[in-house]
Amino acid sequence: LHPGRSASLWVNGPSGGSQPVGYAGELHPVVLQRLELPGRALVAELDLLALAGAGREQVRFAPLPRYPSVVRDLALVAPVELAAARVLEWVRAHAGPLARQVKLFDVYTGPGLPEGTRSLGISITYQAADRTLSDAEVDEAVRALLQALEPLGLRLR
Repeated sequence: LHPGRSASLWVNGPSGGSQPVGYAGELHPVVLQRLELPGRALVAELDLLALAGAGREQVRFAPLPRYPSVVRDLALVAPVELAAARVLEWVRAHAGPLARQVKLFDVYTGPGLPEGTRSLGISITYQAADRTLSDAEVDEAVRALLQALEPLGLRLR
């Protein structure tokens, strides 16, 4: 193999130690000439039994959701000294059982906000596994969340 264009392939074995399972790379130019091959050629060899034995974890998956999600974006006015990570933590804890994902997508400081505050843009994805959510259900979850955020000094912008 070409010394600068090849690699040995290794995996972690069941006992935790590494073991070789093959190699891959470009053939050396001298070999290409001897074999009268035009251009470049690649080669690989894998020990499939060693690869099969290396998998320690069982593969898990979740089927794709059958029902649509609903995304609500909130712009929350927060004291500057309140860490955004703490706000996200609080939102995750109080967003309700239908909340699947909470993300911070924007931080704004500047004109239009009271001094000592900033706006945090937070996106919340709601979804039920057994039905399509109604607007009323999501609105109620958001209303309850906004009440739960008041003790932190957060309000809707």
